[in-house]
Amino acid sequence: MPVTAPERPANALFRALRDAHADPDLAHEASEEVRSQAGRNVIAVVEARFDAMEARFDAMEARFDAIASRIDVLQRVIWPLIGILATTVFGLLYRIVAE
Repeated sequence: MPVTAPERPANALFRALRDAHADPDLAHEASEEVRSQAGRNVIAVVEARFDAMEARFDAMEARFDAIASRIDVLQRVIWPLIGILATTVFGLLYRIVAE
């Protein structure tokens, strides 16, 4: 099997550089560099969006933690109040039934 040169990209930049009589290897490198830079730009945008989403999730987690601590405080207050109310109501019912 004969060894062949790698296939050159068939993109518009490569064709434009070749039409301008640029060296094929240089045209290939330039078009690959543009593709590589575009990929890095996409990665940067995606990473920025992930960072923004992570910040939003962190903020939501902080809010949930605050809500959970409020619920804990309310439970410490409400259950004794329910106990006092139940004692009072059952005491009144006992008095009514006992009369």
